[in-house]
Amino acid sequence: MKKVFLLLTVIFFSACNNYKIEDLYGTWVFDNIELTFNKDKTMERRIGAEEIKGRYNTFGNSLELIGPDNKVIGSVAIKSLINDTLILDLIQFKSTPITFTRKKTE
Repeated sequence: MKKVFLLLTVIFFSACNNYKIEDLYGTWVFDNIELTFNKDKTMERRIGAEEIKGRYNTFGNSLELIGPDNKVIGSVAIKSLINDTLILDLIQFKSTPITFTRKKTE
């Protein structure tokens, strides 16, 4: 019974995302914020001069950002990921969608 529940949970969360994980890879910018998501599930978050390296987990349309001390530093919802536009919802007390654009590689 536990295996069936686990299987249904995995199917549910994989069916709920509105993007391909490969489309998330790269660096995304908004004002003085940069988020980098790598294929190996590592990430970097830069806000101004502050930089945190860690990893991330995906759960359907949610991203969980984990710092170097294995503590969750934030959770965001992916509202949309189309081409070079990523809209994240910084859910705290209310919905706060922010639009990021993919940083061009030189």
